Amino acid sequence: MIPYFEVDAFTNKPFSGNTAGVCLLEEEIPDGIMEDIARQNNLPATAFVWQTKTGFGIRWFTPTAELPLCGHASLASAHILYQNQMQPLTQKIIFETRKGNLYARFADGWIELDFPAHPFAPVPLPSGLEPLFKTIVKSTYRTQDRYIIELNTETEVKNFIPDFEILKDHNCILTSLADPDSPYHFVSRYFAGANGIKEDAATGSSHCSLIPFWADRLGNPALRAIQVSQRGGEFRVSLKDKRVLIAGQAVTVVAGKMMF
Repeated sequence: MIPYFEVDAFTNKPFSGNTAGVCLLEEEIPDGIMEDIARQNNLPATAFVWQTKTGFGIRWFTPTAELPLCGHASLASAHILYQNQMQPLTQKIIFETRKGNLYARFADGWIELDFPAHPFAPVPLPSGLEPLFKTIVKSTYRTQDRYIIELNTETEVKNFIPDFEILKDHNCILTSLADPDSPYHFVSRYFAGANGIKEDAATGSSHCSLIPFWADRLGNPALRAIQVSQRGGEFRVSLKDKRVLIAGQAVTVVAGKMMF
């Protein structure tokens, strides 16, 4: 039996933010079993976490693919480790991944993730996406495995109507400055068709690129952001050298065991 939890991440109330499954393992299990569990869960991501000599191993799977990085499932995992007293609130969590260590710490009711900042470079809007964006796009960049598509206003981001057939082969972050009277600095949405996710509710990994993008433009390394999906997600973010600090809250909505 595997202890199992479902957590709403980047929110302080249930049924909002982004949902992740968290499986607490005694040791790493075969890839095929992790893939089967993620398909069974049918959530945006399922994290698999096990204790090591120096921290916690972690891997992330969607129903169709393994992810190289997943912010909301990392936040959910840190939340479960702290909540279940597997790590003292006063101590940093070290997540050991195949691409290096990630870190999480608890502070003032928020969990702060310490992730690498990702660079971005200007590119033309792909021709396959022109039917959706040609008349509203302000600028386009390539970062990680996705595009940053800057729109002119928060309203354009909120009101964008996706065509999932066009988006099925692309991962796209939509972003803009927040409205002048908003408590946030910028807004975003994320469509991850290439990962089998039509629209992600609250995406930590995208903010690894959005933080340096907006910190540079605004001349401010400490920002507040909101993902304006239907469920929504709130972020406190900052840029520090070549790292991004992404803080969020989380709520456990399911706790139990997988019976196998």
